[in-house]
Amino acid sequence: MSDYAALMDTDSAPDLAEIIQRQVAFSSLFNAHLVAENRRFEMLRSSEAGSETNRLLDEHAARMREMFLGHSALIHNWPPRRITEEWPAYCKVARAQRDAFLALLAWEEATLHPLLGEQRRAISA
Repeated sequence: MSDYAALMDTDSAPDLAEIIQRQVAFSSLFNAHLVAENRRFEMLRSSEAGSETNRLLDEHAARMREMFLGHSALIHNWPPRRITEEWPAYCKVARAQRDAFLALLAWEEATLHPLLGEQRRAISA
């Protein structure tokens, strides 16, 4: 992801093939993250309706859905030709999406990952 961020710090659009390659790499990383984290976090779900953990998991699912839809919209609304023609505008939108993704990762780390640790300790006890 840092390579893609560095690419957006250039004044003019790089080679179109490089842009597409970076987009595909980010999409693959994002989708792998979605699958892996969803699997891990859903194991935390409680049978207790209305539990705080379930509320957090529902919030996470909603935020991930928003991220996925935002990423899909970015790809749909910014075809390769438009990216090269409107490079500064594309970079602004892509950076905002990247920042939102990083904020979500930080929220996961602070909010959900501690629950995974608690679950591991409970299983080990």
